[in-house]
Amino acid sequence: RAYVGKPGDTVVDDHTDEEIVSIVRRDLKQMRTFKGDPEFTIVNRLPKSMPQYHVGHIKQIRKIQEHIKR
Repeated sequence: RAYVGKPGDTVVDDHTDEEIVSIVRRDLKQMRTFKGDPEFTIVNRLPKSMPQYHVGHIKQIRKIQEHIKR
């Protein structure tokens, strides 16, 4: 299993599923020694599925919680 992309990155949008599989397999082979090919691959595109917290997020949440307590 491999996850690709990051906030603002368009690699997933700019490539076909086949290209993404090729890129990920190449990168994984550079990191580790793999014998053989995977039995299958599945590409799931989940745009905006993971929250991207900004610097200061926790501080802002604490302020909101304090305000609610009043």
